[in-house]
Amino acid sequence: MARRRHLGSVYTMYPAKSLSIWFGTRLYKLIAAFVCCAVFAGIYYVFIGVVNFNKNNFLHDSPKTTAMEMFKSELSLWIFFLACAAIVFWIFRTRIGERRKAENNIR
Repeated sequence: MARRRHLGSVYTMYPAKSLSIWFGTRLYKLIAAFVCCAVFAGIYYVFIGVVNFNKNNFLHDSPKTTAMEMFKSELSLWIFFLACAAIVFWIFRTRIGERRKAENNIR
């Protein structure tokens, strides 16, 4: 639980403020994870397009497919979802958006 400091009769640290800081940090991390996964989806789609282009041009006996068909394949979706899960896990484990403890006690 957060420590309370007195400035006369006013408390400068209280449980609702700690909850607000915790919720704000988690909301920031959730939005950051969503944006990072969206950026990763675009990068991954471009990578699949490059692989598909090379496959269609250099492997002459392979069936012609589109990048979207490759993206929707089962293996590709597993790779995509596992990578997004890793990104979300990494963002929530880092200290991004968190304030230092000294700042929390001062305010």
